[in-house]
Amino acid sequence: LVFHNGLLKSNAKGGKEMVRYFMGATGLKILAILVVVIGFFVADKQNATASTIAIIFNYLVFSVYEVVEAQKVIYKK
Repeated sequence: LVFHNGLLKSNAKGGKEMVRYFMGATGLKILAILVVVIGFFVADKQNATASTIAIIFNYLVFSVYEVVEAQKVIYKK
C-alpha cells in the first residue's frame, strides 16, 4: 500500500518523477529481499533453498500485480 500511494503521488507530479520513484522503490524491495534471503542462508542452511524459491516466487507474483495496477493508474491519466 505504501508503494501504491507513493506511485499515485509521483504520477501526479509527472512522468520523470514517477519513473524515478518506481525504480527506486523496486531497487529497495530487491535489496530487502536479498537481505532476507541471506538471513535464511545464515540461519537455516538446510531449508534455505526452499525458502528462497518461495520468496522469489512471491516477489514475482506481486511484481506482476504491481505493474498491472501501475499501468491502470498511469494510462487512466
